[in-house]
Amino acid sequence: MDDMERFRIRNLVLNDIDSQLKGDDSFQVARYKMFLDIKHHMPKFKHARYHRPFENAKSIPGTAMVLDNALSRAMREIANQINGFGQMIRKLEAWDLVIEGLEHEQVFSLAIEHIEPLANLAISATQAIRGQMIYATVECGALINALIDEPLGWDGSTHVTMKVAKSVAEKWEGWPVLAERLTLLEAQELNEASGHFRNSFQHGAPRQLVIGLTEHTEWTKHADGSFSWGIGTQDPIRLNEIIPHLKRAHDDLLTAHEALVELSKEWESSVLNPVP
Repeated sequence: MDDMERFRIRNLVLNDIDSQLKGDDSFQVARYKMFLDIKHHMPKFKHARYHRPFENAKSIPGTAMVLDNALSRAMREIANQINGFGQMIRKLEAWDLVIEGLEHEQVFSLAIEHIEPLANLAISATQAIRGQMIYATVECGALINALIDEPLGWDGSTHVTMKVAKSVAEKWEGWPVLAERLTLLEAQELNEASGHFRNSFQHGAPRQLVIGLTEHTEWTKHADGSFSWGIGTQDPIRLNEIIPHLKRAHDDLLTAHEALVELSKEWESSVLNPVP
């Protein structure tokens, strides 16, 4: 969708809304209706498919019931999270059109009420879903290892990392592809474009979202080892700058999810066709 088409949709919707507003209808209500109507025109994202483990099996061994539950839960919830992330990006695209050309006070009002909480979640979503994929790999990998009399690799309580996931799943053919795609989900481009917003939000002082300068302390180390300090500013994270990075992260999540589905199929096959 090029800029001409985007603004054609914006103006079409705005004119329709303005013709309906009467009396004391508030600015917030009007712009939220505008947001909903614009979102309706936004292209939908490709969905993560819902893989159902053991779907075609007439029965599974009783010993695999916990694995079936854990794997089914992981496949469902991770797909839900990825598809929800796509919805977040569509909403941010719509809000980006809504705030185009508005006064600073109006943008600030909408940002506080609607946009900042959504943008915060969207920027943090990739790492959150990556963590869920790693956890699913570790938990389900340990359960399948128990069924085939291999070392578990995890005790159900310790913190999960890529290192733990590798120790649990590296014997399976699907692991190398999944590992590569999980590494890609570290999303360095997104992190840099957002000024490492997710980490700063949780552990430091993040940049403003949408509107407003962010002040920060600038530390300068001199050749003699001494320091000096100053006050610096950073521009806000603007939606039209961060959305392309969010879209790439969504694409990467889809490919990682497909790799996880393939690993799941490999696990299911080992249950239904055990090697003597």
